[in-house]
Amino acid sequence: FFFCSDRSHHVGVTDSRKHGGMQSLLFKAQTPTEAYEGFAQKFAVTPDDHHTLSVWVLNDPQDPMTGEAYGQVSIEWKDAKGVEISRTYSPAWSKDMSTTRWEKFSVEDYVPTNAVVGIAVITFFCRDSSGVGGFFVDDCELVRR
Repeated sequence: FFFCSDRSHHVGVTDSRKHGGMQSLLFKAQTPTEAYEGFAQKFAVTPDDHHTLSVWVLNDPQDPMTGEAYGQVSIEWKDAKGVEISRTYSPAWSKDMSTTRWEKFSVEDYVPTNAVVGIAVITFFCRDSSGVGGFFVDDCELVRR
């Protein structure tokens, strides 16, 4: 599912850049302060299993991230009532990221004992009005072991 902090979302599928396959996701910064947008996928879990979420990211060469814009992947854990138990984040990517080389970002965690749902999340945050630009995401993978 897609989520955003306001109606000015700028996310879509493109064939202009790709790590593998034919397309990638392109995220563009929103203009409001403290804005965010992203994609998430729910999945069923078994307590104590280990999950790793990995994505490949490229700073947009035509419109690179600047200011306080950054992206991040995370895994959220929820109980049977839908209440969030915990959330684990990957390192963030930002304006210092390459515009010529794809980089892999991952987050991993064990399923908490009382979790019944996991949510794999990719988010683009813009903390202030200087946060502009965009990035591509491709080859997303969620692995359970």
